[in-house]
Amino acid sequence: MKILFIVDELPFPPRNGVTIPLANFIERLTPHHDLTLLYTTAKAIDDELQKQVTINKEMVKDVWISQCSKKSVFKRVLDELSISEIFSFCWVYDFSVIIPIAQDRNFDVIWTGMCGNITAGLIIRDSLAPHPLLIAGANDSISAALRRMAKLYLGKSTSIIHKLKGITQWVRVPVVRQIEVRLLEKADICLFQTEADRRLLDCASISKLHDKIMVVSNGVNESLFGIPFPSESDKDVLFLGELSGEYRFIVEWFVRNVWVKINEKYRHSRFTVVGANAPPDLRRTMSEIPNVIYKGFVKEIKQAFTGVGVMAAPVFKRYGLINKVIESMAAGVPVVGDQGSFNGIPGFQAGLHGAVADNAENMAKEIIELLDNYPRRMQIACNARSLVKQHFAWQPKVDYVMSQISSRIGPPAPQ
Repeated sequence: MKILFIVDELPFPPRNGVTIPLANFIERLTPHHDLTLLYTTAKAIDDELQKQVTINKEMVKDVWISQCSKKSVFKRVLDELSISEIFSFCWVYDFSVIIPIAQDRNFDVIWTGMCGNITAGLIIRDSLAPHPLLIAGANDSISAALRRMAKLYLGKSTSIIHKLKGITQWVRVPVVRQIEVRLLEKADICLFQTEADRRLLDCASISKLHDKIMVVSNGVNESLFGIPFPSESDKDVLFLGELSGEYRFIVEWFVRNVWVKINEKYRHSRFTVVGANAPPDLRRTMSEIPNVIYKGFVKEIKQAFTGVGVMAAPVFKRYGLINKVIESMAAGVPVVGDQGSFNGIPGFQAGLHGAVADNAENMAKEIIELLDNYPRRMQIACNARSLVKQHFAWQPKVDYVMSQISSRIGPPAPQ
């Protein structure tokens, strides 16, 4: 099968909720299929970008680069108000060189990422005959993410500018949801992580979007199952997450309202924050609170779990699968989070596979309880690892998606 992946973020090395599913699908498909990666970017093609491209070329047959540019702010506002395109994804593409090459390749499938990539996929699909199957690997709902960001601006930040941003984003949510649904309806298959995402978009769709959505969660890196369980002396607390967006507010909230309580009892424990792009104001906050360590991005996720007793994973959202939660469960590190932290995990039971706390006081209490009670910590760690082993292997997910694709495009044409 010939598959064209269209991305605006190179998938290797996998590092976030966008790149993890793409990288794992590509890694498992490349031995058996003809894969091409089309990378759309506004970045200059310099030596650093070429290095990243070289890494990705090792995993696919070819990598194409197509430079694009953002529309003007006025045009982006107009496009969103006219229910045409989402403000953040209003790109100008020039595929005049790419399309003739794509026509020669005769692709069976075009596989895109989020909304901006879907637009690019539609442009290329509609230029090819016969039309390839279009897969929208959306993972999470854009409108749900916008709504959550608005709530964080309004609820977790004290900045007047952030409050105004929160109000603006809250008003945009119903408009963005309409655009999102319209784009997804043009795809043949839409991949989402959880049933919560399906329900959310079903409510906004008046067509047959329900039948196009396939709920396929991420898997976990199987090497995490080999990490030794934490010892009784491991008392550090870990947070994982990219910090330029919503997690910046959650980390600030946690260190000011939860960690200070934990650190009163565990004076020698550390709260380690692992994640790229922490803004200066968050770095200052972390430096002011005792025993908070910021490590930035780590290439090897297994390193992050060394010496950790508990993972703190507040997310305050009710959609999407939280990769760091299932990764921590696989690594044998108990997770304390809010109810939404465990969304999309089949069979999860609070107290058996992880600890649930929906406010600062209870979150501090649950973490202290696990640090105090090593037998309970081990019981949760063992139960959680077993649950993830049962439900989050990658290969069955890849096999399921490919079987659905094959059933829709039929057998390959005779050579």
